[in-house]
Amino acid sequence: MANFFRPILGFIAQAGKARIKGLPMGLVIVYMLFLLSSLVLYMTGWIYLWYTTGKPDLPKLIDFINSMGSKGFAAVILMVAANFVDKNHNGIPDAIEGEKDNAKGDPISAGPPDNLRHG
Repeated sequence: MANFFRPILGFIAQAGKARIKGLPMGLVIVYMLFLLSSLVLYMTGWIYLWYTTGKPDLPKLIDFINSMGSKGFAAVILMVAANFVDKNHNGIPDAIEGEKDNAKGDPISAGPPDNLRHG
């Protein structure tokens, strides 16, 4: 049984050593932890209700599974995952930086280059 929990404990130990650089990345992590804790609390409550009543509430579980597989939830997961990309390591996710800077931090010009000939 100890071998089952070893990877989980290793992941938790590594997560404790993670250094969060910048407020936007911290907010993304807090939002991710909120989502995960909500899922765990719902499942814990459902299992507790099953244990106390002796009868599983299958329609509630089916609704929960349907909501986890919905397009909206997939969009939320993709949004959180996209905000973990920080190629220039400045602590601000690239999705939040937007079109101001590229991954190297160089400004992106809004217009075409000057050396193009119009013919």
